[in-house]
Amino acid sequence: SFLNCLSEVRIFPGSPFPVQSMGKASKPSNADRWSSMARKTFILAIGTMAVAGFAFASTTDAATRCHAIANIKLDGVTITAAASMETGRFSPPEETSAVVDLPPFCRIAATLRPTPDSNIKIELWMPEKNWNGRFLGTGNGGGAGKISYRSLAFGMRRGYATANTDMGTSPNADAVVGHPERWADFGYRSTHEMTAVSKQIVKAYYDKPQSRSYFVGCSTGGGQGLMEAQRYPEDYNGIIAGAPANNRTHIHPGFVW
Repeated sequence: SFLNCLSEVRIFPGSPFPVQSMGKASKPSNADRWSSMARKTFILAIGTMAVAGFAFASTTDAATRCHAIANIKLDGVTITAAASMETGRFSPPEETSAVVDLPPFCRIAATLRPTPDSNIKIELWMPEKNWNGRFLGTGNGGGAGKISYRSLAFGMRRGYATANTDMGTSPNADAVVGHPERWADFGYRSTHEMTAVSKQIVKAYYDKPQSRSYFVGCSTGGGQGLMEAQRYPEDYNGIIAGAPANNRTHIHPGFVW
């Protein structure tokens, strides 16, 4: 799982990115102590929401603002859902189990087309109350192809306006064979487009921009984090790139072997 993957991350002195541990030492090393401190710091940062929290005057206000997002005009963006979610649960499409224990939030779904052949799906979940003033981008896994709803819930429960993308490979990675622009979407563009569009929607909904932006992902999500840091360093103030899947020209022949 996402959290189990995060627990295997090690941050080594002098390295700008987390890398996956290849085993556990019998005695805690400096690297282990750094890892422990990093995880505690990350948990503290993700859990902190009260100091910078914001609340709307009423639920009606929040619902009205949410529904108004359906009319927002952004280049290459089609809003496909703008709904105020008040029941505490969400049933993801094509999944059998619901995501529960959710605070009231504004759910935005959109399709992004930075190129004519692109078909990038994103979702942005924004807490109606107690927003911590921050934006959290979250990663996907494998070949993506669908939204990771539990990653959205992970951040949103902690007060973050949280986004995720299917990386433009819906319904599965095989669908983009022979579509070089969609491979570019998977490789790097979808995560940046998700981030840029989500920040504009966050500003429209809360009537102010986020104070900080963070990204967290593991495996393919870790690779997304590396690409963001390398290509779009202004997108995020901090990145957790757990067990990053990168150098895919080596990884995928290795899978075949």
